[in-house]
This record gives sequence, structure tokens and C-alpha cells, in this order.
Amino acid sequence: MSEKEINSLLRQLMLIYAMNGKSISPVKLVLSSFSKDIEDRLLKFHGSENWFIEKTEAAFLEHYVHRMQSLVYLTADSDEEIESIDDDTVMTLVLIGKE
Repeated sequence: MSEKEINSLLRQLMLIYAMNGKSISPVKLVLSSFSKDIEDRLLKFHGSENWFIEKTEAAFLEHYVHRMQSLVYLTADSDEEIESIDDDTVMTLVLIGKE
């Protein structure tokens, strides 16, 4: 990732983490393809080492290979709306990445 992409990812991550913490129904946050470079940059933010975020070096599809049937990809570009959510459904919003 370029410097610009890393900075954008970190800004989005901080916003999502803050909003998730205030949510009535917070969700589990998972960072896939999590590299040492991203970790080093993230640790510069005070308190981020205590964030409740799962981090994995595995690519997104590798991490959820056992749950592919329950995977929902969220995007603002979709014409479809989610009408109900099952507890077993894995939903993902890709911020930046190659997956």
C-alpha cells in the first residue's frame, strides 16, 4: 500500500472503531492482510493497542474460507438492501485492499 492509502485506512479505521463503540449493536471488527507496517503505524495512536479488533495476516478470503456461504459483501454501490441479519452471517466492508 502507498503512504496515502495507509493514512486513509488508518483514518477510516479510527472512525469505524469510534462509531462501533457507540453503537447499540457493536460488531466484531477484523483486519485481514494485517502487515507489520500497518501495525507499526496503528500503534502510534494512543490506546490503539487496547482496541478490541481481531488482526490476521491471512487474506480476507483465506480467513473466512470456512464460512463462505454466510459471507455478505457490503458496498455503497449495491442496488440491494439488507432486510434481515442472521447471527451467523459474516458481513464485510472492504475499506482498502486487494481482496
